[in-house]
Amino acid sequence: DGHLTELDVKVKATVRGYVYFDLLKDLSNYDEEMDKANSSNKTRAALETDPKNFSYSNVEEVDLYYRKKGTSEYSTPHAFKVHQKSNEKYLHTDTVSWESGEYEITRYMLYDKDRRSILLAGDLKDTYVTVTTGDYTEGNVDVKFPENMYAIKDYIALYTIWVNMDGANWSYAGESFPTGANWRFAERPIDEWGNQPGVELDAYGRVKTLELGSFNPKGAIPDALGDLTELVSLSLGTHNDLASVENFEGDEVSYSLNPIDLYRKGIDYRARRMEIAKERLRILHPSPIDNGKLYTSKKVAPLKYATIGTYDFAQGSISNRITKIPATIGNLTKLNYLFVANSLIGLNDDDLPVELADLPDLTDVEFYNCQFKKFPTALEKMKKVVSLNFSCNATMEPAELLRGLNAFITSCKDELQILYVSSCGLEEFPIALIEATKIGLLDFSSNKLRKLPGTGRKLAPVQAFFDHNKISEIADDFCETDDIETFSISNNMLKVFPNLFKDGKDSKYQATSVDFSDNHIERFADGFKGINVETLTLTKNDFGKANKDEKGKGYFPGALKGSGISYLLINNCELDTLPPCSFEDLEVLEALDLSGNNLRYLPTEFNSRNLVFVSGLNLSFNRFRVFPMKAMELPMLNKLYLTDQWDIDKKTGKEIRPLQEWPSALSSYPGYATLRLLDVSDNDIRKIPESNFPTLLAEFNITDNNNIDVTIPSEVCSKISSGIYNLVYDSNQYILGCPILDLDMNK
Repeated sequence: DGHLTELDVKVKATVRGYVYFDLLKDLSNYDEEMDKANSSNKTRAALETDPKNFSYSNVEEVDLYYRKKGTSEYSTPHAFKVHQKSNEKYLHTDTVSWESGEYEITRYMLYDKDRRSILLAGDLKDTYVTVTTGDYTEGNVDVKFPENMYAIKDYIALYTIWVNMDGANWSYAGESFPTGANWRFAERPIDEWGNQPGVELDAYGRVKTLELGSFNPKGAIPDALGDLTELVSLSLGTHNDLASVENFEGDEVSYSLNPIDLYRKGIDYRARRMEIAKERLRILHPSPIDNGKLYTSKKVAPLKYATIGTYDFAQGSISNRITKIPATIGNLTKLNYLFVANSLIGLNDDDLPVELADLPDLTDVEFYNCQFKKFPTALEKMKKVVSLNFSCNATMEPAELLRGLNAFITSCKDELQILYVSSCGLEEFPIALIEATKIGLLDFSSNKLRKLPGTGRKLAPVQAFFDHNKISEIADDFCETDDIETFSISNNMLKVFPNLFKDGKDSKYQATSVDFSDNHIERFADGFKGINVETLTLTKNDFGKANKDEKGKGYFPGALKGSGISYLLINNCELDTLPPCSFEDLEVLEALDLSGNNLRYLPTEFNSRNLVFVSGLNLSFNRFRVFPMKAMELPMLNKLYLTDQWDIDKKTGKEIRPLQEWPSALSSYPGYATLRLLDVSDNDIRKIPESNFPTLLAEFNITDNNNIDVTIPSEVCSKISSGIYNLVYDSNQYILGCPILDLDMNK
């Protein structure tokens, strides 16, 4: 009522203190194994952790069950967060407030961060803690690893493999880990034995992937391999799918599509198998459009999965000394990927156990550069294989290889999608592929095939490669071509371009690339209907040699009339002339490579009516004595290569550079307005006056014209200064009108 009153209030107080726990690892059940590793197998690495105290890398929470000391009441769980402290080698819980008193800790349960997996659990005896009022109390919990723990059993298997395969002398020679790396067991707690180069563990600490081949192991793999029952991927050597290219510095580099590396990056290899396989084949068999030289409208997609590597093993070279796989591999029921390469496996008939054939989930298999004398029986009996790489196995007789391939394909005909059998000495095409209804990608390059037989067009690959064989005949009905993307048969002995594409130019779908380069093709088959393909490569064939006009001039037959070709290569075909029908009705042609022939002029049909969309034209290494102005009639011309014209002087018999005169009316032609790149290097052009200098270009190459006299307009000099006009020249050429150029005309 308007004033303060003092009252006594009775409360019930609970006296509390603070408690936290240190979780100490007890590995006493495995002392014998650790003592063995410490005493008999010393490794080069230094001691990192105390064998008895260990920080669980994936433990995030622990439930500790407790009750008042001396009572038989039901134990109550309390959830603690777990963390590490710097410079300490065991786990700590967070600090909580408990009622003061003495407690018995009866059980622990370790969890991952999502509390969805119990990592380890155990009952405790004689584990007590006393919580005092207002104080911080430390409790210790010994976490004992049980005997025969699955993860520890995996690590013991790794140790057994290491000991029995000359592990002390292992030295890693791959890309994923430091060169010279080895496994280490001595002076390490046994549950750390799984943390090795080339080993990946799952969330439960089980071995998930294992890479052995790159360490150069020796001998037969011991039976302990069968203990790794959670293994998904096993690599006993890989070739890394490398293909040499040049980087921007001109150094030799390689690109790797190692499935194990992709797997480690989190890429679902099985879900993207076809994408990755297509990228691999694109690297090994590059299309001419990949150089981007002439093709101005199509952007080449960058490599999505490949990574740069720097090594590979040639056929016949051995990078590991593995000799045998044990029958216990049949225990690995979760194995998806098996890669065997560059090893001694195959010298004996029992090097591959038949138990491999019974693995229910083994879909991706590679036996590359092995020593097989007989086709593996295990491979013949497999039924689930989706992808097989059996390349670079040239140690068995061709007849045995053919028999084994047919048996394997027949067994896997309902699943097989990808098959690589390159560089094996194969002489006949395995006809069992007719029944492989899912086959998509084939690589039979670098063999000794002589014929591609008829299949009634039952065979229907999306991509097929037969480069570097001895093929002289292709049956018209060899394969279905409606869905073909890439068909490559370069470096063979064909004389006739076959009627392989049944609907010819009227095919419903356009193929991406058809490559018949480096053969001896003289003509197209009778009744040839044309072809519908984005890129047609006919480089280095005998068209000019076999087809002569009344003057003895070699010409290109006009069988492509009306074909749907975007990029056409007829370079290095000994062509002296192009008849009027050569490029008639090629309505979608965008790029044309005629380099390396003996051309002196372009036909009348080379005009805006027939070649309206041509933007890239390569006339280099021909015999033009005057600038081919017909090319400038093309209304969408963007790139023109006219480098290195040559001829023979009739008087002296010596090679000369005949292209000397610069055209006077260049700017009056339709192609001048669209032309952005002009390359006239390696000629003998004498004078380019200021009034006739090509001002609209983005790049102009005049190098190796030793007698040239050029006057650059001021507007072009300004563009050069601004970086929007690239003039490629020699510093000793006579060039006036642009003082910013680095010239030394006294040289």
